[in-house]
Amino acid sequence: MTIRAVHVARDDVYLRDASIEVERVETSHSAVQRLGEGDVDCVVSGYELDAPTGRGVDGETGLDVLRAVRERDGSVPFLLYTDATDGDVAIDATRLGVTEYTSMARLRRDDAALADRVHAITEGSGSTSVPYDTNAIAELTRIAAGDDATFDEKVGELLDLGRSILGLDIGFVSRIEGDTHTITHARGNDELSEQGPVDLSTTYCQYTVQSESLFGVQDAEVEGWSGNPVYEESGLSCYLGGRITVGGELYGTLCFADADPRELAFTDDERRFIELLVEWLGHEIARENREASLRRYKAIHETVQQMVFVIGDEATIELFTEPVAERFGYESEQLRNEPATAFLDADAVEAGYEALGELQAAPGEASRTIETTIETADGEAVPVEIELSLLSDATEYRGLVGVIHDRSDLAETKAELAAERDRFRYLFEHIPDPVVETEFVDGRNVVRAVNPTFEERFGYAEPEATGRPINDLIVPPDEREQAEAFDERIREEGSVAAETRRNTTDGYRRFLFRGFEYRNADSDRAFGIYTDITERAERDQYLQVVNRILRHNLRNDLSIVMGFADAIAEDAPDERTADRARTIVETAKTLSEMAETANDMSRIVGQRSSSADHEIDLADTVAEVRAEASEAYPEAEIVADVPSNRFVRADSKLTRVLRELMDNAVEYGDAETPRVRFELRDGGAENFVTLAVSDNGPGIPAADRERVLGEREITQLDHAQGIGLWLVKWLVESYGGVLGFDVDDEGTTVLLELPVYEGAGTGIDGERPDAA
Repeated sequence: MTIRAVHVARDDVYLRDASIEVERVETSHSAVQRLGEGDVDCVVSGYELDAPTGRGVDGETGLDVLRAVRERDGSVPFLLYTDATDGDVAIDATRLGVTEYTSMARLRRDDAALADRVHAITEGSGSTSVPYDTNAIAELTRIAAGDDATFDEKVGELLDLGRSILGLDIGFVSRIEGDTHTITHARGNDELSEQGPVDLSTTYCQYTVQSESLFGVQDAEVEGWSGNPVYEESGLSCYLGGRITVGGELYGTLCFADADPRELAFTDDERRFIELLVEWLGHEIARENREASLRRYKAIHETVQQMVFVIGDEATIELFTEPVAERFGYESEQLRNEPATAFLDADAVEAGYEALGELQAAPGEASRTIETTIETADGEAVPVEIELSLLSDATEYRGLVGVIHDRSDLAETKAELAAERDRFRYLFEHIPDPVVETEFVDGRNVVRAVNPTFEERFGYAEPEATGRPINDLIVPPDEREQAEAFDERIREEGSVAAETRRNTTDGYRRFLFRGFEYRNADSDRAFGIYTDITERAERDQYLQVVNRILRHNLRNDLSIVMGFADAIAEDAPDERTADRARTIVETAKTLSEMAETANDMSRIVGQRSSSADHEIDLADTVAEVRAEASEAYPEAEIVADVPSNRFVRADSKLTRVLRELMDNAVEYGDAETPRVRFELRDGGAENFVTLAVSDNGPGIPAADRERVLGEREITQLDHAQGIGLWLVKWLVESYGGVLGFDVDDEGTTVLLELPVYEGAGTGIDGERPDAA
């Protein structure tokens, strides 16, 4: 089968395959234009698009192409690639809905081609590629954010996380120096922690350090390691390790192992996550080294005076110690008897004279300190701190003693640590799920920071949210108690993961909430991550309905059909036979209507409404349904009390919702004159309107209402008899609304709480609903 691909790139050298028909373009505009013409199986784009032909757009990248394509088509497979692996591009691409991201470096390493990935995304499921398990990412983020944890404690938690992900007993970190292998940290095997240095050639790590990627063994005996000293001495049948580099140099390895073989091969996702752990550990080791260096430099600056010079009373250099000479590139005797300006610039000399005057005016003070720069013999400007004190004997001033403290390494280390903090902040801001950081204050979790995705999803800018309890912002009133229970569990157990419902800019949505605690120097804090699972929850519910309710009804009705069909075959033609035949016809009709409704259900659940920019006038919609019903049910009394210009955020399928409720009220009512009333009710949430549909029938059974509202489990023997209510529920919730019921002696009232269309002429100012 030939795949038709649009390739946005400077040239198509990376995408040449006999089974792929490639049409190369150079801009996002051209790609979208070609997509609109049809017959496109996928879009492939490089990241760098500065075309040498001059037909490209200055500054445009593959992310711009992805954004433009997704605005035009949300489902066409899209493959984005870079030359070298770029984590920042991968994060941004995931947020924009890329099907898959890869790099040419990774493909070359895996001996694969770009065409292989094109086949994979067009012939596979087409779902967005998720690089790592989000729970594992959340746990790694928690470990990284632990300000009060020591380096050794973080490494221990890292090893436990890797062991859990891979299902292996042992995790360890090694330090490799030359041919010597030393385990520095270990979990799952106390003997490894006590083991001294060994020859690298007796370990699996010798192969790991030679590998460009991870090195793994699933089953040593099956893979031919029997008799090999590495296997025989270690006794490890399973192993996966990666090389740790610090500053571009080999440091050691991060490894996970087990005495027993692994039943399943290591998956690509597991390998990618372990690669992430290796990379993070390399950065953490580098940061620990820098912090240790910073501590050493501070100790030196506070206790040791190594670089010393003396300026005599004639303003000439009398002493220039060897450490000063070495640091600044001079011979120790080179500057003796030279003017001070031969070593210090005019600003430093001026500052020195000011310090001298202050010291002479205050004889009891020992020293003055100035900050300046000293230029080396090669012209490098070195930031320094000079401690100046008087050189004198009992009778007269003899000059100044200067002790130099080199601040360049200290400044560089502080800058690198600041960069590490910036990297974590970057991760916080670019993670594709909404994230909130809270502080526990007076019994409540108060917002301290939110990422841009949170702002976009929940409608609160960070300055607006900061300082306010998170539960007041996004938690629906009926779930407040659950949210407070989550807060308590986080404080008591350290973390919580659960499905919940939250109020967003699109109405109520379902989320997988993951919260975990960490401590800084002053307070208890927590991170909360919200992953939107609304569509997944609806799909699961839909499958339950189809597998339990629809299947059960069809089976029962088909039993009726078969029973009466057997009777027709056995009985002679008479009136009884005719009655049975009519029963068959009615049953078949019921099955046909059920199948039609099932198709509607499939379409609604599989393709969630995108009604954010649709405005529907409730009065017009109710009038349309009332007119149809009056013609279909002339015996019914139908009343509508809905003012005009009540616009809600919905689409044309809202008519189907009201029609289902109308049909249910009339067809299943037992009153001589069925009555149905449409009216607006007060008392709903802000920026929502409540449409009430009342009838004088027997009412919807309590069990059916509870199942539709999720308050009762759907089982094989306990299920709703009709599925129209499910259509009503899913459509209303697709608009961000809520379905409810009000039952009394006069009948049943179905309550549809629908979001007001923002910006419509309704007197509503367009602000989001307040769920507090």
